[in-house]
Amino acid sequence: DTTVVVSAPGLGDEIQAIKAGVLEIADIHVVSKCDRDDANRTLTDLKQMLTLGTIVGPKRSWAIPVVGVSSYTGEGIDGLLDRIRAHRAAMSGSEMGRERRRRVAEFRLHKTAETLLLERFAAGSEA
Repeated sequence: DTTVVVSAPGLGDEIQAIKAGVLEIADIHVVSKCDRDDANRTLTDLKQMLTLGTIVGPKRSWAIPVVGVSSYTGEGIDGLLDRIRAHRAAMSGSEMGRERRRRVAEFRLHKTAETLLLERFAAGSEA
């Protein structure tokens, strides 16, 4: 799976991304409406934040790209598709991909168990 996070320029999304921890979950960051004048600022801010994260954080084997796209002009769409394909290729059959799938499966297992327990507790309290 590839997680793509989309931000719009001029809305302060890049700051909200830091607060929400979204920078860490994205495999690819996309800035939409890159035909707007303020899009370059958002692209630059996101790239700088990711650079800071790689300096202080753990080394990543996938460098998270920041891609500008415009649905109005079509700019960047092919580049985004290339990045998605590249991420899929990097994950397919690699140790990084296997570890990621293991973590996702573990998370889903825990959530399923939690849901089942909560349902049983709720059913028991109704009796």
